[in-house]
Amino acid sequence: MIPQLYFISFAIILFGTIANASELSCLGKSIEINPNVTLPFIELSFDVEGELKNQHGWFMVDTGNNGSTLDRALAKDPHDPTKKNYKALNFFNSKKIVPFSWTTYPAFNINLKQTGVIGTNVLSQNVYSIDFKEHKLRESSFDHTCSDQELINAGFVALSTKGYFSSDTKSQKLFPESHIKPLQKNTNNLSVPNIPTIPIKIGEVEAVAQIDSGFDDQVHPFSVNINKALLHLVNSKKERLVRITEIPVMRLLTCGKGIYTTITAYRLKEGETFQWTAANHLAARSYSKAIFFLKDEAPEALICGGIGTWDIPAAQIGVSFLKDMGIIIFNANTQTVWVPKKVI
Repeated sequence: MIPQLYFISFAIILFGTIANASELSCLGKSIEINPNVTLPFIELSFDVEGELKNQHGWFMVDTGNNGSTLDRALAKDPHDPTKKNYKALNFFNSKKIVPFSWTTYPAFNINLKQTGVIGTNVLSQNVYSIDFKEHKLRESSFDHTCSDQELINAGFVALSTKGYFSSDTKSQKLFPESHIKPLQKNTNNLSVPNIPTIPIKIGEVEAVAQIDSGFDDQVHPFSVNINKALLHLVNSKKERLVRITEIPVMRLLTCGKGIYTTITAYRLKEGETFQWTAANHLAARSYSKAIFFLKDEAPEALICGGIGTWDIPAAQIGVSFLKDMGIIIFNANTQTVWVPKKVI
């Protein structure tokens, strides 16, 4: 998840063909997504280690967050930033014991009080579909879900997340440690978070991109964060990304007080495309309009992690892409993401 980008948007929204999830009963049972906010929020009940019983609150479904969190105001000692507990979460009519950490949420204009975040420590344990067309989050088990052929027949295409998003992180080396600057590991002892990360192309340049359902880009629809390595590679032989002078260089607050990252806006040069590459190496989705924000991490911001600390070309995709396609399916067991095909 990253903060909203607060400036005037001039992005052009492209509407593609959207697969109809209601015709795929194999996607399983569902929970309603709040239709009145940009990000995918669902209402759940939860217990906190016997302290709070049968509480209700709004939880964001965040594929860009490796862990799950709960509002620190609910903690017995809200001033202890290191305390971590296990909570029972009523998720799809099952009391799941989910490892949560306490946090404080920024006061964005989301028209609801946020109680928690459901991260990929939960979303990697079954097949989950975020359906913005019908406003539903769906769950099916790895053993009882849609077959590849059913999804293909419904117009979906598979993208590989191998090496980045798995249901069994203990058996998978997610990322070469040598590519992280500075070297650091997260709470699950992974060199990078277990986040669905797919192959992309900008023009003919290949890279990887995190799919982040918590990246609110409603002000600038079709926003993509990129790191220095990607910008340098994309423009190394010819100019494919052009600076957008109408958008000033901005600073965004990161993980700590007074720690900022600088972002600079770019657009695709005429004739270039932004492509999501399918598992068969062909285009699954492509766009001629998008806004690319270069994240230029200050040395003190490196402790916050993210693609800005990687020295391989990488990007981060905003939620408007997911809303445009209507539905996206995450299967960490097969290490695939399924999306409706749309190629321009």
